[in-house]
Amino acid sequence: MRLKTNVIISAVFLALLGFVYFYEIKGGEERRAETERAKQLVDFGDHEVSRLVVDRGDTALVLEKADGRWVVREPVEADADGDAVDRYLRNLRETEMEKVVADSAAVAADPALPAKYGLAEPRLRVLVELADTPLDTIRFGDDTPTERYTYGQRGGAASPVFAARAWRFDNLDKGLFDLRDRRVLAFDRDAVRQIRLERSWEEKPLVLARAAGGDWALVEPLAAAADQVAVNAMVSRLANGKAERFAAEAPDAAQLTESGLTPEGALIRLSLLLGDDRAEKRLTIGYEEADGRHFALDASRAPILVVDSTLVGKLRVDLFELRDRRPLRHDADAVTQVTLSRPGEPDLVAARDTADASVWNVTSPQSREARAWRLTSLLSDLDGMEVKAFVADGDGADGASAPGLAEPRLTVTVERIDGEPLTVRFGDEIDDEVYVACGRSVYRVAATSFDQLNLALDDVAQPVPKPAGDPAGDSAPAGSTD
Repeated sequence: MRLKTNVIISAVFLALLGFVYFYEIKGGEERRAETERAKQLVDFGDHEVSRLVVDRGDTALVLEKADGRWVVREPVEADADGDAVDRYLRNLRETEMEKVVADSAAVAADPALPAKYGLAEPRLRVLVELADTPLDTIRFGDDTPTERYTYGQRGGAASPVFAARAWRFDNLDKGLFDLRDRRVLAFDRDAVRQIRLERSWEEKPLVLARAAGGDWALVEPLAAAADQVAVNAMVSRLANGKAERFAAEAPDAAQLTESGLTPEGALIRLSLLLGDDRAEKRLTIGYEEADGRHFALDASRAPILVVDSTLVGKLRVDLFELRDRRPLRHDADAVTQVTLSRPGEPDLVAARDTADASVWNVTSPQSREARAWRLTSLLSDLDGMEVKAFVADGDGADGASAPGLAEPRLTVTVERIDGEPLTVRFGDEIDDEVYVACGRSVYRVAATSFDQLNLALDDVAQPVPKPAGDPAGDSAPAGSTD
């Protein structure tokens, strides 16, 4: 009897457990999901929408998906901002009917009822069309007295009136400027192979080139290494630049002239060559407005854009800012010998040991073991020496006319395993800067840079062993490796 009772109790318990799980837990989740679906204003997948209409009363914005990308069809023909359109659709899909203000029976009984909520002449109409089936138009009217909600209707005039969050309405109340492609110039920054800048205040264009995956280099008005950070910053600013507004959608010749966007009147003309096929993107910068913004024209589009001064500032960058201000970069590990030459003194020569690259020896004017850390420091200082001013370049820049370079105070020659020796000549010091010549260029560097390189024999060589009983010679600093 007791066993039978226990079996019955267990069965009842399992039945109750099953009821709780399937009805209260699992069923509750399904009921909550159903409730959420009932509140959802529209339901569509990420890639199902083919057409979007946003009507704000005074203008209707029509967007369509063509070949996998969004384009504006009305009120102008233009590219759309795909990311902005996707955000718009996501906001629409996440908009919920927080509460029903008037059901369909109430609206049917009083056809004038929607007008009380601003829905007879709605502030906003949104139509989403799927590939095969258009959805009902969604209308938004007035805000509630507390301004926390906005009244709306979906479907015909007799459909229920609901209230949605006011901030959801704000995210949907967008116009042409919000959803069109506002990029000043559309391009892949990684694909840029050449930059050409023609600027009204310069006689020659400024041209930079980059091999695929390589570093930038100046090509015109001179051949020189470029500052990679400065060039990449300019390219990034161009790629991220967006129009502040559109001054004219279809300008005529007179408007282009008045805006300084003709070839002869332009402030700046930019050309980018992209990829291996050298596809070209062109941008013209025109006159400045009173607020510091400039008119601009992308050659692939009709509208006159207005761009901010920071973008134009990147295109005004001068040659000094684009040049590599560390022109004496080298691979220290490839150096085999360093020679310091001064007028009236024997050359100081230090060579790397061929058997042990960490060991250096002074070979002239005496044969002595070198302080390896001193040579490593010298090569590092030479590599990191920063130019304060570029004085001259090209065939006439041999340094003979710069102060002190006809007979330099110091000449540093660095022999390398492969490649030509690097020879740097140091001239006079003026206002805490020293003239330097290297190759076909003359620079000015900080006088402290010269001091770091102007080493004597005893700076570089290990001390000569002294006779027994004499004070110990100097030694390398603590922690150095010779």
